[in-house]
Amino acid sequence: MPRLKDGTEHGNSISVTRAIEAPVALVERAFSTARVRKAWLLDGGMAVRNSKPGVSLCATWVDGMSEVQVTFRDKGPGRCQVTIDHRKLAGPRDVSLMKTFWKQALKRLREALEPRERRKHSRDN
Repeated sequence: MPRLKDGTEHGNSISVTRAIEAPVALVERAFSTARVRKAWLLDGGMAVRNSKPGVSLCATWVDGMSEVQVTFRDKGPGRCQVTIDHRKLAGPRDVSLMKTFWKQALKRLREALEPRERRKHSRDN
């Protein structure tokens, strides 16, 4: 298989990982339920194609061409790790824009899901 510009079979891509002080099931619901997703992803951005409950989900991005894979990892009681892999981006400009977009989106998700006192504590450490 030929290697593309960024060296992957998926073309230009980005990956963003964040820890969230919330159970996997709650975080997964924030991604998989359109109504909930619109609250923190703003425009909803993606259409979920399939999912493995508690593990991952795959979606088509609003542009209809790129794809998003979200992976969830349980990190103990009330804590998980979320990794966003956004693939098939058009080029370097989209890579930069989407990296910034996902960092901001995951910050909004954390603010929506984490209790205020936990957010303050996690910023202090």
